[in-house]
Amino acid sequence: MHNAMRKSIAEGERAGYWASRAAAADAYERYRKNPGRTLRRIEKLEAERRGVLRERDGVDDKGRTACGDASRPRRAGRS
Repeated sequence: MHNAMRKSIAEGERAGYWASRAAAADAYERYRKNPGRTLRRIEKLEAERRGVLRERDGVDDKGRTACGDASRPRRAGRS
């Protein structure tokens, strides 16, 4: 009787573990396929790209270059 009770408790714990894993997998799948999350991620990546390009081109947040004119591109080799 003791062994049967111990096995049933272990099986119950194992079932709870796998049920929890299944719920977590389902939640993660819903998270990954959420269109709002995807759009926010794209917007974040685009903003990051714009920042990198501004930094590369020497343009500040207001469109000014290091030499003061955002309309003319800077030539390579000049500071």
